Amino acid sequence: MLILGIAVESFYFSRLTRDIYEMKDLVEDIQKGKFNKVHKVNRNDELGELNKGLIFMSDTIEQNIKDLKVERDSLSRAVEKLKEMDKQQKEFIGNVTHEFKTPITSIKAYADVIGMYKDDMKLIEEGTLSISKDCERLSSMVDNVLNLSALEKYDFEIEKSEVNLRRLLNETCKAMMAKNKRKMV
Repeated sequence: MLILGIAVESFYFSRLTRDIYEMKDLVEDIQKGKFNKVHKVNRNDELGELNKGLIFMSDTIEQNIKDLKVERDSLSRAVEKLKEMDKQQKEFIGNVTHEFKTPITSIKAYADVIGMYKDDMKLIEEGTLSISKDCERLSSMVDNVLNLSALEKYDFEIEKSEVNLRRLLNETCKAMMAKNKRKMV
């Protein structure tokens, strides 16, 4: 009977020790970031409950890490999109500035030429017409900028449209010729 008792006790403590080592290995795997290792202890006592808790904790930590990686990737994409939007905004401001300077230069040039050649009615008429067109162009550009600034989000696309290149070049040449006339005098 004593031998049977010792054998049962030895089996019980051997199983208990093995289960404790299993849970210790589980904790070490969790510490190393190895969450998919299963250290199942089949017990219906406190050690079994402790093992279930450790496995649940391991699964929860693993899921939280996956969720954090997804969020990190999402934030990285958002940061890249913000950088791209910032770049587009700077390009837009540069383009708008350039677009405003052209008609302003033309207006100033024609105003100066008209001031110098007060008797040349043809030049005054041409200059007045050009100044009027450039003012309309500036007004339209200001309206466009105001409309863009009213948008709450930056999600806009550039709209391509046909341009009468000959007319644009003629107007630009006239504006530059007026500017050159002013400088030559």
